[in-house]
Amino acid sequence: MSGALIFIEEDLKINDVQIQVLAGIINFCALVGALSAGRTADYIGRRYTICSAAIIFLLGSLLMAFAPTYAVLLTGRCVAGIGVGFALVIAPVYSAEISAASSRGILASLPELGISIGILSGYISNYLLASLPLNIGWRVMFAIATLPSLGLAIGILGMPESPRWLVMQGRLGDAKRVLLKVSNTKEEAQSRLQDIKLAAGINPDCTDDFVRLKHNTRGQGVWKELLLRPTPPVRWMLLAAIGIHFFEHATGIEAVVLYSPRIFKKAGVTTKKKLLLATIGVGVTKLIFIFSSTFFIDRSGRRKLLQISVGGMIVALLGLGFALTIVHQSHDQKVVWALWLSIATCYLYVMFFSIGLAPVTWVYSSEIFPLKLRAQGASIGVAVNRATNATVSMTFLSLVNAITIGGAFFLFAGMSVLAWIFFFFFLPETKGRSLEEMEEVFTRRKKSRNVDTELQSQNSIIQMRVLCPNFEREDALETVLDVPIPEEMFTNMGTSVNLRWQNMSTWMRAQTSDKWLSPIIVNRYNELTFLLYIVGSPLLPLQIQLDNRTRSIRSSSIEASTAKYIVQQYMAAIGGQPALNAVQSLCAIGQLKISSSDFHQGDETVKAESREQTGAFVLWQKNPNLWCLELLVAGCKVIAGSNGKISWRQSSNQLRPISKGPPRPLRRFLQGLDPRSTGDLFLQAVCIGEKVINDEECFILKIDTSQSDLEEHTDSRYEIIHHTIWGYFSQRSGLLVKFEDSRLLTVNYDNGDGVFWETSTESVIEDYRYVEGVNIAHSGRTSVTIFRYGEQSSNHKRQFEEKWTIEEVHFNVWGLTKDFFTPPPELTKEDKTT
Repeated sequence: MSGALIFIEEDLKINDVQIQVLAGIINFCALVGALSAGRTADYIGRRYTICSAAIIFLLGSLLMAFAPTYAVLLTGRCVAGIGVGFALVIAPVYSAEISAASSRGILASLPELGISIGILSGYISNYLLASLPLNIGWRVMFAIATLPSLGLAIGILGMPESPRWLVMQGRLGDAKRVLLKVSNTKEEAQSRLQDIKLAAGINPDCTDDFVRLKHNTRGQGVWKELLLRPTPPVRWMLLAAIGIHFFEHATGIEAVVLYSPRIFKKAGVTTKKKLLLATIGVGVTKLIFIFSSTFFIDRSGRRKLLQISVGGMIVALLGLGFALTIVHQSHDQKVVWALWLSIATCYLYVMFFSIGLAPVTWVYSSEIFPLKLRAQGASIGVAVNRATNATVSMTFLSLVNAITIGGAFFLFAGMSVLAWIFFFFFLPETKGRSLEEMEEVFTRRKKSRNVDTELQSQNSIIQMRVLCPNFEREDALETVLDVPIPEEMFTNMGTSVNLRWQNMSTWMRAQTSDKWLSPIIVNRYNELTFLLYIVGSPLLPLQIQLDNRTRSIRSSSIEASTAKYIVQQYMAAIGGQPALNAVQSLCAIGQLKISSSDFHQGDETVKAESREQTGAFVLWQKNPNLWCLELLVAGCKVIAGSNGKISWRQSSNQLRPISKGPPRPLRRFLQGLDPRSTGDLFLQAVCIGEKVINDEECFILKIDTSQSDLEEHTDSRYEIIHHTIWGYFSQRSGLLVKFEDSRLLTVNYDNGDGVFWETSTESVIEDYRYVEGVNIAHSGRTSVTIFRYGEQSSNHKRQFEEKWTIEEVHFNVWGLTKDFFTPPPELTKEDKTT
């Protein structure tokens, strides 16, 4: 178009306003195409969307080539613009989705290289066709564009479909076959398929060729997740995509590419042949440096290229603005040095633009969004790109008339300064990260760590970490250091390092010893074990029912339906269903302090002789009924777990589990560590009122454990009379602020007498932080009050408190299978005997 405008203006006798509209209208139409392309690509696939773009290109080129009037020419330009919008969205997305992380930069930047080749081809064809008759030459320029359009439409049919789109449709077998074609090894293909399945919410161990996904996969509802209720990482991604696309054209590249003949004419180049030759130089410069940058984008990274690129653009634009201002103020006098400086700085600007901002814009915006949001997220960026492009191209001549051509480029230099600042603060590095890791890259962390450290952190938990395995081995204590056991816990074991290790070793090995010779040790362990069972690892006598969200509320009471609504608000506040669906497993490592307070017996109050005990825990989960906990306090260890069939709880100084039974949840999961379990649990609740908790207005949801669940967890030794659970959800944030439960049971003795035990627990959550888009609780405190009364017991009350903090949370731990969640040998033996 840049070269054709010279001849169209003369042939059709159009003015500057019509020229601006003709040049810029393609971008407004491309905006429409871009906004449509994302949904189209999600619906019919990436490959057929590219084919559709090629057909639209073909129609637009034919309309422009045979246009008898300006109106028809403008219509053809609009049709071509829709094709531009389609192609600019889908080409980088397709390239990114079919590429491995190590080569994604160079492959996703190839569309920009293709654009540069097209621009140069246009400049050269303009020069070669300039000698044709006036009314034929520019028409041939447009007609030639039908050839690559036809080649694209036919050629894309021989290419494979995007494996990530195939997985979104449940076509795992087809996706595997494509990955085998585009991966270097079979192992690489398998690893990439596992990551894609995990991101799509499919079990990575699934080997079916086709699965039916529960969530929609054709783009419905994506706009809401992008614009109305985005998670913090998605909001950051959207800001980054919009920003980089806006600044690509707000810094003036369209003015240089489209109006370079006019720029050179202003600088003093007058003849048409020389104008076209100078313009070819722009195209050659753009192509050479775009081509060069593709080899550096995967080596040096996106951020470094952007900063170098925009920094150079600032210098070049200032030089160009200065040179053109000198030429403008010299009036009819030809200032040769300013003419050459204008041409040199124009080429310099195109060079710096091409080595960074040009390719990185398309690579970056096509790789950062989650799988489900990628196509339509990229389309928003492209829509902004086209709108900015159109604004620049349709106002440049008017801007020049208003503030001079030199002033226009000083304005672009100012925009480049803003661009550099934006890229520095808002664009994290994505080099070497898989598409499935982008949500982690865009998750704000309280402590910033570089990429290598993050990768090491992820790799360090491939093997399951335990607190104190294999006590009988001489080197057993080395494994204690695998988790962040507090220094205070170690220093309490003695006055010197050697003595501490010796005492720690004695405590560990004492737990596996059958000989308890010291009553002091026995009493201390009994006290600690009691604390840990009651406070540290309590099991709730109910099961979490999955998929309750699909149940209709029509038959529910007002209280029950209100509770469901509150839970939906909680799920949105915690990160939204897409973020939670991406979580397939969990590892949490934390520290805690447990202390007992007053001891009441009868009417007397006695201060308990128990100091604050410090410890740590490791918590693993694959689903609500598949989990394990190891908790260590002052040398006393408690293990709790569930393998999907039975749950258990025991300490290492007792040969038999103290509690067992059908699968049931651990209260620690319901304290903000597993939002899905919390949501599924309270979907069974009713809303009973409101209450202020820590200055937060909260809704109160209540659950009474059914009689059948209570009976299922009752045995000959004890009977659970009732167990009630309350959840307090903030009306402001939607988050769970407090979790409370109360249990009453009776312990039966051989003589038929019983003692009642009533336990009341209050867990207050004090801190939430985002981890990979999910709002996870990171600290809190739990208070427990125990009453014991009955004819055969003196009444007494005991109070305990636990303070806990989470040190690390990891999702989607690679290699975590059901085999890790095995019950103790004693339970296995009992099952076989039974």
